[in-house]
Amino acid sequence: MHAATFQVEIRSSEIWLMDHGRPRSLTHDGKTKTDPILSPAQERVAYVEQCTTNCSPSIVIVDLDGRRIASLQPKLASVPPVEACASFNSIAWIGESAIASECHINPSLI
Repeated sequence: MHAATFQVEIRSSEIWLMDHGRPRSLTHDGKTKTDPILSPAQERVAYVEQCTTNCSPSIVIVDLDGRRIASLQPKLASVPPVEACASFNSIAWIGESAIASECHINPSLI
């Protein structure tokens, strides 16, 4: 038996799973998303969900049926006061059960 090989991509603000060349939409909410990435075992997808006004972006994790498993708003705690990330440079799976992110609290100061 061969392991499944999936790919994820964004089309019109939605996350799509490519399953042996066949596309399947995992999200249907119209929210802006970036940086989709499959977990190492290819059982979940993490992505950044942007927000439009007075909010912070989130990292969202869904299963391969598109069911939301978790939504996280990482905080930058190394510089007081602790603040939510205002933008993400990147996200990555660290093993099968953890997500790492690189973010900024004020991207205009870079």
